[in-house]
Amino acid sequence: MPDLTLPPAMTRLFHLIYRSRQSAPWNPQQVSDLSCQAADRNRTLGVTGLLVCDGQYFLQILEGEREVVETLYARIRQDPRHHQVVTLVAEPIRARYFAQWSMGLVALGPAMDMMPDREVSDDQRHYLNLAARQLYELDDHRFKIIFHAFTHGRWRADIPSPLAPPVAARSLPEVRLPAADLGAMADNGAFFAFQPIVDTYRRCISSYEALVRGPRGESPAELLGRLQGEALYAFDLHSKLWALQTAARLGLKDMLSLNFLPGALTYQPQAVPTLLRCLAQTGFDPAQIVLEVTEEEIITRPKPFFAAISQLREAGLRLAIDDFGAGHAGLSLLADFQPDKLKIDRSIVTGIHTHGPRQAIVRAIVDVCYHLGIVVVAEGVEEPEELAWLQSAGVTLIQGYVFARPLLNGLPGVDFAVSRA
Repeated sequence: MPDLTLPPAMTRLFHLIYRSRQSAPWNPQQVSDLSCQAADRNRTLGVTGLLVCDGQYFLQILEGEREVVETLYARIRQDPRHHQVVTLVAEPIRARYFAQWSMGLVALGPAMDMMPDREVSDDQRHYLNLAARQLYELDDHRFKIIFHAFTHGRWRADIPSPLAPPVAARSLPEVRLPAADLGAMADNGAFFAFQPIVDTYRRCISSYEALVRGPRGESPAELLGRLQGEALYAFDLHSKLWALQTAARLGLKDMLSLNFLPGALTYQPQAVPTLLRCLAQTGFDPAQIVLEVTEEEIITRPKPFFAAISQLREAGLRLAIDDFGAGHAGLSLLADFQPDKLKIDRSIVTGIHTHGPRQAIVRAIVDVCYHLGIVVVAEGVEEPEELAWLQSAGVTLIQGYVFARPLLNGLPGVDFAVSRA
């Protein structure tokens, strides 16, 4: 059998690309000094790369052995001279692209204007031109594309703000179901936890999502994992009555989001009339209900699925795609079925304030949904930094621990102060 082991030199090389924002304006000498200091440091570490400055933001590529690059990047992230440090690329490479220097410098636009000829020597000017020329010799290399996006500022695109004026922050108290009601519900085989979706612009509750839980607190995956086929879809359909009953007992007057497996709409012939009957029994107006169709299950019968969706819309219900970005349908579902809401999965949202690829994906989703008239919700937001970035990108509907954890058989309290700028 041939030896497929790569040579050590090919397994260690790594490159990392990031961008950041300057903490304060830089003068020409500071830009030049920074490049020289980085070059001296990187030469001793065996790191090569390029530093791009446009007068307000930095873009940097670091090449070298993985452990060295990651350690250096950890130090760079702590440097107070910049902030909003966002990782764009971190991956192995076969060979260095900037091996001829320890840190090249490219000054763009305002940064170049800050550096008049008298303050830049001929050697430095030659160095800057050489670095710029090197970029355009990279053919279709990823860094060349990232450099082009950086120079055109597409990742800084402004998102139109909502028209409604913000209201004063306030807090909502917790509401729990009385113990006597819990005993009456125990025979259902499931309870529901409720979590708010917060409108961070108006500082209010946009809706609550009803999340199924087992009688012993089991997660949806544990509970539904015990069922298959018709039994799974029958349970999914009939559990909506239990969710509506619980919400009614809690006195919920806001919008209510209910999760639905696509198969529950296509393999249960009476799914639509059953759901409408449940609404009538519990006193909910169909216009209060947002039906969230999870993207995690493949839609195997698209024709009856879209027929059911059409009937539900005619009845006044609103529709949402749940867990977008983590399932099977992706853009094809969005193209065939324009929902009222689209919920971005937590796998894309987590750590978004430091993750360039996720930022690009969310900006693209927001842009598409804006042009289609679809409201965007971010799921799984836990950190204030994630919240701040999402708000700056135009995502104002937020669901996650940053505001409230799901509360079993109750409506959790919410403090809107976290959404203040």
